Amino acid sequence: MWLLWVAIALALLRGAGVGWFAGLSWWWIGSLFFMAFLWFEFFEKWLGLEKKRAMDEMAATRKRRIERALQQKIPRRR
Repeated sequence: MWLLWVAIALALLRGAGVGWFAGLSWWWIGSLFFMAFLWFEFFEKWLGLEKKRAMDEMAATRKRRIERALQQKIPRRR
């Protein structure tokens, strides 16, 4: 994700003509966007990071649901 933010920042700086970024070739910025594309489309899936993130989200949701259920006062049957 940081690669995408760097590419966006460089594109904005290049477009605004700030400092030495004004002379930076668009090929460098385009290559950063391309590498970010490759990361999100191929490498993240190949490394299983996408599934790990989904499992972490499910675990967090389950934990919140359990905590919420424990905080509610449930009358006991006798």
